Amino acid sequence: IGKDLPIGFAEVAFYIRPLRTMLVTDLVLSVPTEIPDIIAEDPRGLVFHARDGPTIAPDASAEALARGWRRICIFALLFGTTAIDTQNVVEATRDAFSSQAKDLGWGGYLPCNYRERWEDTFNALRGTDDGGLLVPP
Repeated sequence: IGKDLPIGFAEVAFYIRPLRTMLVTDLVLSVPTEIPDIIAEDPRGLVFHARDGPTIAPDASAEALARGWRRICIFALLFGTTAIDTQNVVEATRDAFSSQAKDLGWGGYLPCNYRERWEDTFNALRGTDDGGLLVPP
């Protein structure tokens, strides 16, 4: 098992001798703070998730794109996180009709808001300053 395999994925197994624990998984990842180049090629998703609410105008500044990346990581890797408040269908549909981001996809439909301390969740997901390994749920 190694990082330079000729295939796109690999199963991994870790044995942590001091803990007498084995971890077997098909996905181990490290969440970077910088936006990966492949994501930055089409920043619509970053702009979409960077909004501070469903009716907020899109912002494509470097700061907003970085915020969008951190929020996408939370949205994609954590189920039922306390960093996100979901809207009910009526509220989400109402807000989609008045969205200024309909051209970003989903007709502007963003059925959630990020709570005040959502950055703490990203930092925990990210791990140490050097980045840590994560086995997502």
